[in-house]
Amino acid sequence: MPEESPEALEARAFALWWEEDVDGAIAAREQAYALRRDRGEVVEAARVAGLLAWDHGAMRGAYAVANGWLQRARRLVEGLPPTAEHAWLPLIEASFHLDTDPQAVLRLSREAGEEARALGGLDIEMTARTLEGLALVSLGQVDAGTRLLDEGAAAAFGGELHDPIAIGSCCCNMIIACERARDFDRAGQWCERLVAFADRTGQRPLLALCRAHHGTVRMMRGEWDQAEADLEWSAGALSAVRPPLAAYARARLAQLRRRQGRPADARELLAAAGTHVLVPLVDAELLLDADDAAGAHAALSRYLRGLGGGTPIESAAAFELLVPVRIRMHDLDAARRAHERLAAIATDVGSNALRAAERLAAGRVALAERDAERARAALEDAVDGYERCVMPYEAEQARVELARAAVGPRAPQGELTPREAEVLALIAEGLSNRQIAERLVVSDHTVHRHVANILARLGVSSRAAAVAAASGSGHLHQDGPIGR
Repeated sequence: MPEESPEALEARAFALWWEEDVDGAIAAREQAYALRRDRGEVVEAARVAGLLAWDHGAMRGAYAVANGWLQRARRLVEGLPPTAEHAWLPLIEASFHLDTDPQAVLRLSREAGEEARALGGLDIEMTARTLEGLALVSLGQVDAGTRLLDEGAAAAFGGELHDPIAIGSCCCNMIIACERARDFDRAGQWCERLVAFADRTGQRPLLALCRAHHGTVRMMRGEWDQAEADLEWSAGALSAVRPPLAAYARARLAQLRRRQGRPADARELLAAAGTHVLVPLVDAELLLDADDAAGAHAALSRYLRGLGGGTPIESAAAFELLVPVRIRMHDLDAARRAHERLAAIATDVGSNALRAAERLAAGRVALAERDAERARAALEDAVDGYERCVMPYEAEQARVELARAAVGPRAPQGELTPREAEVLALIAEGLSNRQIAERLVVSDHTVHRHVANILARLGVSSRAAAVAAASGSGHLHQDGPIGR
């Protein structure tokens, strides 16, 4: 039987990659690499080595192996006239730093963009521009980053790009950047375009690359049923194909489970997510729900260390949560400092969602200072801001605090009306506000109001904590909660 050509092996590897047989793709590419080297085809061998670096890094999370292939590829093209490989290799290296080092991503994406412009390679250039945009957003330069991301995504969906990996990268970079900047309306629009594009062109595998991040966008927009489907699929189907992305999906699914009032399920998912950078952040949320403020503080410190510095967008989530954590620890000065850090980020970034988060934090600090008038003004702004950003869960949190400001510090807690008890029972079943509204045949707004009242009466800040508090106080029984 004649030996397969390297061209045939590369074609087979590409097909296997899209069929999610990464092991098969790696084996075929390794054979192709050996044949290219035997033939003295240096540039072609470098291209295959670069793809092997991508396979082991982005797909497997084996960054030591990935770096070995990357350095081999760089050595092969060193000193040669410029080729496409010179531009692709920095992009592959940049992908290894997406979660931890935006400065490295910025430097490498600009290097790739300069090489691509010199070579006239639009696929590489647009991929580099969207990656540069993602790095700028991560560093807090949202307007500048968004312009690059919009351009790259438009080129991808407009038919100017031909490499499926470039098209998928442009789409995913846009959605990840929107997620980090909390611009979920923009993210939702581009997600819809991605689905339509994949249907029209038959490139459904592109959706697999972005589905986990699409699920996060849907969770934040209150589309919990669709988010659950996306995140469950990603957490399972990507485990063998892309373990790093599967770990991300598990962490986000844990966040959704926590919001659904299912803390035990959330903790199982976090354990399976391993060392992903998001794990301590979600863990802190769960610990605060369980009234372990000190544990939550330790988890947030770990989260900030994991970011590696220089990431104001993602560090905002920690300072946002540190406000209620420090208030619970009776350290009001530290809560004020956390709010000041969040306010500085919101001012620098200019994101509407971050402005709403800052207003919520300001309201919480004012409540702790017993300044009800200032608290009400800040919290009303927070509710309005979150509603404009299509973030219903966060808007509900702000309403809870607003209800506390209206009730006052000496109002009795723990007295649930029969209707509130009924809503709490449905929360305990894991239903979203929309599902509760459908079950009770009332408006979403009415359910939001009931949930806010429940949390205010029970003196807690989340649905999960409300279920736990009600179970411990006798409000929640096996047959459902009872009013008093």
